[in-house]
Amino acid sequence: MEWPLVLDEGAIGAQALSALALERATGVLTWSGRDESVRLYLRSGRPEATLDEAGGLKRDKSAVQNLVRGMACVTNGLLTFDPKEIAIDDSFGMDTLGLVLVALVRAATPQSLGALWQKQRDAALEATASFDKVSGALAQIGADNLAKSDMTGPVAAVTMRLGDARLGALTALWVLGGLKLTKKAAATVSAASAPAKPAAASNPVLERIDVVFASLDKQSHYEILGVADNVSAEDIRKAYYEAAKLWHSDHFSGTELGERVRKVEAIFVRVNEALKILSDAKERSNYDFLLGRKRKGLPTDVNVIMEADTIFRRAQALVRRGQAPAAEPLLQKALEMNKGESDFWAYWGYAYFCAKGTESFPEAKKAIDEALKLNEKSDAAYEFLGRMARVTGDNAAAQRHFKKCLELNPRNRDAERELRLIEMRGTHAPDRIGSKPGLLSRILGR
Repeated sequence: MEWPLVLDEGAIGAQALSALALERATGVLTWSGRDESVRLYLRSGRPEATLDEAGGLKRDKSAVQNLVRGMACVTNGLLTFDPKEIAIDDSFGMDTLGLVLVALVRAATPQSLGALWQKQRDAALEATASFDKVSGALAQIGADNLAKSDMTGPVAAVTMRLGDARLGALTALWVLGGLKLTKKAAATVSAASAPAKPAAASNPVLERIDVVFASLDKQSHYEILGVADNVSAEDIRKAYYEAAKLWHSDHFSGTELGERVRKVEAIFVRVNEALKILSDAKERSNYDFLLGRKRKGLPTDVNVIMEADTIFRRAQALVRRGQAPAAEPLLQKALEMNKGESDFWAYWGYAYFCAKGTESFPEAKKAIDEALKLNEKSDAAYEFLGRMARVTGDNAAAQRHFKKCLELNPRNRDAERELRLIEMRGTHAPDRIGSKPGLLSRILGR
């Protein structure tokens, strides 16, 4: 790292902090803005204290953490580093890189990061050999959708795809070496080509309006406000005030917007809509549920979800009446409409087994395994595993599954009856698949 580091030229404070952490450097890092400066003491690359104007140490852990997070996100001013040792009694043991990552992914201001990437708009982003390693670390602290295809290409196109909410993750990938910036090659011009017209001067304000508006329909309410989806109600309100101030028409007074007036109005409407939904606990809970389903590729249309549930209820009744083969096509349709329900998979697996015979056991079990991935406490899944094991003659496995089912739901009478009959008849031949649960067992027991 070369000092001083001029942030206004397209750098960010996180680069300096990361470099000092990796170098295990000891000394004072100073950020100087227009009217203020702050100083942070690091020992062996770890933040240990803030310094007042007289150079005295202040050892408040919370204040040190906040300063690191703030320095990580600054994109203007000047950073200098003075290597020197200052005596302290102990160490906070903070992870500098961890604080930097969290600051970028969760707490970075989209406005400042947008300005940072605007300065790099003529460059392109390429993945490095460290991409998977760095993106994996980011995923562990809550960053999502870090697909390599989304994060690479011309900077202008990448930032447009990602929107404000994921600029922090993009910046973290770049700072920690998962991505590298390269200058785009100049276009080759043939000698016979007509001379190009001079390009019109770009206007960052107008370009930003176009970029945000283009991604408006793709962004969640959280992304519109530039916050993570686990922030507090107070953080939601603070983010709203910042976003409302940024996108209110008064902010653009003196700028000739032309047709972009409508775009600004649309963005401002979305900002207010985001506050309305996220500031109401019940509305936010419902929204989070639907957002979670959307991220998993599951349906979010309430009508589709309800129709799938209605079909499932009809099929469930058939299975419980001993008509599982007839229920199989209904359950398959319910799954096509909604793959996110554990019971849909469990019932379809058993119905498929009943309809196709014992040779279908591997496929049927795969479906029930999927049910347990979605809900490891699904008593229905263990009940059907028990039934299939009984039919294939594996009474030991059947007993084990039925006991697990009853452990999860002592009121499952079908599993209770199946277990009792297995214990009563011992090694008697298995029942015909698809028959009413326990029917042959009851006849043989008379």
